[in-house]
Amino acid sequence: MSNPTTREEAITAYLANADYADGAGDVTKARAFRTACTALLILQPTEINQNGVGRKVAVEVIPKQLAKVDDWLAAVDVPPTPAAGAAGVRYVDLTESRE
Repeated sequence: MSNPTTREEAITAYLANADYADGAGDVTKARAFRTACTALLILQPTEINQNGVGRKVAVEVIPKQLAKVDDWLAAVDVPPTPAAGAAGVRYVDLTESRE
């Protein structure tokens, strides 16, 4: 998902991905939800209202949602490990090298 650049895009992404933790959970949706929350904090300083139909999210709720998704991601998002037999990252010690 690309980063939302308008309030409407951010609201759409927020609503589409709010169910990231349902069922087995979806890390991709959680990341998209996090991006939408961040965009909403930037794009809408007071409250969010989509097309005047009453869907509002008070700004003070967004940081709580952001913290919640961050906690969820920290618990379930495991960084990929190298494939079996693949070399991991190696660092070279250059402290004794010539200049």
